Amino acid sequence: MVSRRRVLILIVLVAVAVAAIPATLIYAKLISGEPNESGLYFKAIRLHKKPDNYWNLTDPDEFVLEAIQNPGDWVRANETTETYTRQIFEHNRSDNVCYEGAYYHIEAIDVDPPWLTLTKPPEP
Repeated sequence: MVSRRRVLILIVLVAVAVAAIPATLIYAKLISGEPNESGLYFKAIRLHKKPDNYWNLTDPDEFVLEAIQNPGDWVRANETTETYTRQIFEHNRSDNVCYEGAYYHIEAIDVDPPWLTLTKPPEP
């Protein structure tokens, strides 16, 4: 027969393991550079060669411009980004742009709720 002490220790270990999994996921998000607040984010990835599908970005909003100036970093859009959104639909939803002679892939994600869910648009 199993002693009560062993059963109690087993229950405590299971409870700690169950609590540690979400805490570990939240910690991993925080240190990974992924956004950890609710909102819309942009990230520009500089492309080394001209993509097959792209469009000329002539009037970037301040958030997309900041993403281009800081490639690889997520930039939080503090307000609506109607300019970029409208341009993306006008150009058949292509995420590849040419800005000042350089090519970029622009990623956008909507984070909600913070730390737990990242929703990324489907790959083209």
